[in-house]
Amino acid sequence: MPGPVEGTPLCVGPAIRWFSYNGGERVALATRKAPRLILAALIDQHETSPEKPLGVDALVAAGWPDQRIQTQAGADRVYMAVGTLRKMGLKATLKRRDDGYILRSDLRILRSD
Repeated sequence: MPGPVEGTPLCVGPAIRWFSYNGGERVALATRKAPRLILAALIDQHETSPEKPLGVDALVAAGWPDQRIQTQAGADRVYMAVGTLRKMGLKATLKRRDDGYILRSDLRILRSD
């Protein structure tokens, strides 16, 4: 899936089970639990504090709730889940900073019922 044109909204389905850009082709996340939960956390963060990234520890907690994971293993899992999201079409939207991961600050998110 090609990346979005600047200003194109990211549409997400209930419980972030899918996403699309501007109502285009839906990308299914229903069977990809950790990437879906990580994207949900990033969207929540974007809606409350769009300039503040989520660190790896926060994304481990979001993607694998109720699991105790060693630090390096958690970082590896986050890296893989973020890579999956980027390959699924979020490369231009999901950014890495020194202090964590963040969605583009100018991104508009539309939630679908």
